[in-house]
Amino acid sequence: MTKEEFENNYWKQYLWLEKELIEILDFVELDQLNFPAFSRRMEKLLLQIGSEFDNVSREICGLQNVDRTNIADYCSYYTMNYSTHLFNAVIAYDNIQFTPFAGWGNNVSAKDIPFWKAYNSIKHDRIANYRMASLENTVNALAALFLVEMVYIDKLYQNDLESYSNHPKEESKLFVLDGWGHHVRPSKIKSLFGVFDDEDGETRMI
Repeated sequence: MTKEEFENNYWKQYLWLEKELIEILDFVELDQLNFPAFSRRMEKLLLQIGSEFDNVSREICGLQNVDRTNIADYCSYYTMNYSTHLFNAVIAYDNIQFTPFAGWGNNVSAKDIPFWKAYNSIKHDRIANYRMASLENTVNALAALFLVEMVYIDKLYQNDLESYSNHPKEESKLFVLDGWGHHVRPSKIKSLFGVFDDEDGETRMI
């Protein structure tokens, strides 16, 4: 899969989910005091994000053709290949920082990472666990999806000589990765210069 294909198939879906969260934030300020807040709309969004995290992780981990996968499979792959990038990564929104994978692969088991535990609990018993659809869990779930996609986009950029940059064409409107390097392939930079010809009055590009 090329970087462009990944963006078309997965990153566009991320942006749609992000748009849904931004609409929620028009009514609930993203502030730590509001982290416990929950709603039916966040419940629906958390289920959608969790499902997409599952789909994206199957692609990234090369498990598309495996009948049954679970969070432990993803954790194992991410631990072996991306632990430095994922487990200590800090995602910033204004002055709030999120570390959605903190403790994963160390003292926190795969299934007990908070945003995934919330998603899985609601998926299996929405009535009993609806309060787990909190602002904190929903934002951390989206931050986790953002993070794994950005790490994979960077890998695809490195392997795809046709890629211009390790950032997606349309960047996140919510999150910034702390210390994330923005790389550009110089060979893909096109510099056009206009030259005015007094002889015939035409402008030519070289």
